Amino acid sequence: MQSRLVDKFKRAGGIVARQHAKIEQRLDKVIEREQDIERKTNQAFGAHEAMLDATEKHLDGFEHQLAQLTNDPFQHGDSTEEVILSNEVGNVENVVEERAVDRQGRGR
Repeated sequence: MQSRLVDKFKRAGGIVARQHAKIEQRLDKVIEREQDIERKTNQAFGAHEAMLDATEKHLDGFEHQLAQLTNDPFQHGDSTEEVILSNEVGNVENVVEERAVDRQGRGR
């Protein structure tokens, strides 16, 4: 009877270690899937890369335009930049033309 209880205590005492091992195995399987998931993500998103790049460029251009609007042309010397946007939807072009301007705003 006593050996039976000892065996049960040993088995019960090993539950935590066995469960940790099972959890680690499952976590290892999840971690192993990362490269496959990354590859699938890149394949699925690859078609959208060009659109994402274009969107980022449009945002960069818009930020540049905002920066130009906040600049005081009379504080930075005698030149200013004119920013022109196209009216085509989805196609923003930044055309920057340096124009000499004197302090009264007239071209030289």
